[in-house]
Amino acid sequence: MCTPTATPPKWLIEAYPEALAVDVNTGHTRGFGSRRHYDFSSSDYHREAMRISEVLAKRYGEHPAVVGWQTDNELACHDTTPSASASAVKAFQQWCKARYQTIEKLNEDWGNVFWSMEYPSFDSIGAPYFAVTETNPAHQLAFRRFSSDQVIAFHDDMVAIIRQHAPGRFVTHNFIPMADTQTDNYALARDLDFAAYDNYPLGRTDLFFADADTTQFKRYMRTGHPDFSSYYFDQTRGYARKISG
Repeated sequence: MCTPTATPPKWLIEAYPEALAVDVNTGHTRGFGSRRHYDFSSSDYHREAMRISEVLAKRYGEHPAVVGWQTDNELACHDTTPSASASAVKAFQQWCKARYQTIEKLNEDWGNVFWSMEYPSFDSIGAPYFAVTETNPAHQLAFRRFSSDQVIAFHDDMVAIIRQHAPGRFVTHNFIPMADTQTDNYALARDLDFAAYDNYPLGRTDLFFADADTTQFKRYMRTGHPDFSSYYFDQTRGYARKISG
């Protein structure tokens, strides 16, 4: 059984438009029509995602035909970990306050004396995007850490709900490699029984050879490059080693 939270329906988006993420490259709100269009910092979407997860877990948690659960689907795929939404910025400000305690400490740790980037308060901190040129690397790193933490918190709450209502069933997730998601997959997997990986037909070989000459890619078009599949399986195997039961 799988929670359906990777694809919020149209009626929910219309009811809670702020559930949509804001693309950090363009500043545009991501639209409805595919998948993974939600914002991990949206309190409305978090509530509704946990609500549907609990409804399903209560209904099927102890069903004899359900032996295990998969959470969501390929969390953070399609560059959906970060969002520049108002909800994300507000949550980031709170994250910074909890991490640094004082704005003076944040300014010092980030080296904000450079280019007169000192912030007068946590409420004045924004997302590190859409500036004239490069933003502070320390600011960027903090926002990446925050964004990863948002994904992990969302997932942890979902796992806890499933555990509560589906005793004795395994819980897993189908991971996307960390290089693509900007999310700490080791932390994401800490409460799982094991980690899973979607090995697509070409094993990501098509992504590696995207700009290569066709003759280079031709020999792998049917099977994919064996090194890619073995590498990603090995990487995923290390995420979670808990044994169910």
